[in-house]
Amino acid sequence: MNLESQSRTFELLDREPRLRERLLEAAHNGAVPMIDRVGLTPDDLEVFVEGSLGLTGLPPDFDDMAVEAIVRDFGRPSLLVENGTWVTPVNEELGDELDAARGKLEPVLGRVGRIEFRNVPMAWGGTGWVVDQRIVVTNRHVAKLIASDDGRGRFRFNVTPAGIAAEAKIDFRAERGLAADDSSAEFPLTAVRYVASQGQPDIALFELVCRCIENMCAD
Repeated sequence: MNLESQSRTFELLDREPRLRERLLEAAHNGAVPMIDRVGLTPDDLEVFVEGSLGLTGLPPDFDDMAVEAIVRDFGRPSLLVENGTWVTPVNEELGDELDAARGKLEPVLGRVGRIEFRNVPMAWGGTGWVVDQRIVVTNRHVAKLIASDDGRGRFRFNVTPAGIAAEAKIDFRAERGLAADDSSAEFPLTAVRYVASQGQPDIALFELVCRCIENMCAD
């Protein structure tokens, strides 16, 4: 049993009062395919999200991390991007909210890219987006794959025992439907500006070399 996972799930459910209702309705209508993939049933999900057994009353073998993944995938999903817009999510109400904000969101989708690695086992770790001139923000868990605190209040790219430093770049063209060899929008991340500690907001900041993408940053 993972109480931290359970707490995160209930925090998300409590932030959006209608999420429980929408999720359970979709699950019982067969519109949440991830349930089958993790080996749960709509009834399992209902017992958990309704909190009828409480945080500590669930069976020891209950897969609460799988439930967290289902709730996040439905209520706060990572959206696939294709041809400059997003693929409609399963959550219809979320889709309607996105459609209502399309005029504001689509113009800035070009600021989002995939964070890719070199000299580490993983090829990439997540997404990042430009928030200021030459500054890219991503999640702490992404940054932790290649960066750490240097012990003096600053941050650095990790170095292997052989002395090889990790490297990173952001690829603004790594979206579904585009050729994998299209590297015209890859830009190096040259410095680690900040990585949040546990308990702080889940963010990290990198410095971006930009040469330049229109309306993103300055030379």
